[in-house]
Amino acid sequence: MNIRHTNSPKHLRKVRIIGGQWRSRVLSFPNLPELRPSKDSTRETLFNWIGQHTKNANCLDLFAGSGALGFEALSRGAKHCVLIDRHPATIDALQENARRLRTTQADIIRGHFPRHIPTLDLNTPFSLVFLDPPFKKTELIYQAARWLTSNQLLTNDAIIYIESAQTIEPHDITCNWTLYRHQYRGGVHSHLLCSSAAAEE
Repeated sequence: MNIRHTNSPKHLRKVRIIGGQWRSRVLSFPNLPELRPSKDSTRETLFNWIGQHTKNANCLDLFAGSGALGFEALSRGAKHCVLIDRHPATIDALQENARRLRTTQADIIRGHFPRHIPTLDLNTPFSLVFLDPPFKKTELIYQAARWLTSNQLLTNDAIIYIESAQTIEPHDITCNWTLYRHQYRGGVHSHLLCSSAAAEE
């Protein structure tokens, strides 16, 4: 695979996988201003919250960026993960990371949510979803929630993780999600929610 000039070593940043089969393996990603991977401590808290739900999960990382959340889930036993991002350089880096990890469990798709939403050919809906859009673009979270529910892309007991600059209230999302956990640390709000209903009416 040909990596574009923007992904040359001097233009790359690094983040490490912190648990599972690929523990301590390093992911590379472009040095773009809007890419700010979840901190190690935040990801550790998230996957402690999720526990065994990661095992055999069908995941979606809608604003993949570095891929830290999606690849971390695969490292910890997820069955499959769709990673979506809009930047060509980011897509190249995600594909290279998948190649280096020698995984065929990651589907990497270029899409610009919500302007260009890729068609997802799913055999099964998602049981684990990561929504970590560019920081302070909270409106994307609400749009993604409506898209997920109206298109029946979630299992009835799906776990949804949201990272944002402000608190997210489930009733404001206009779908039947329940907030299980919330943490505020270092200017970032982390939320763990569960979907207990099918498509929004």
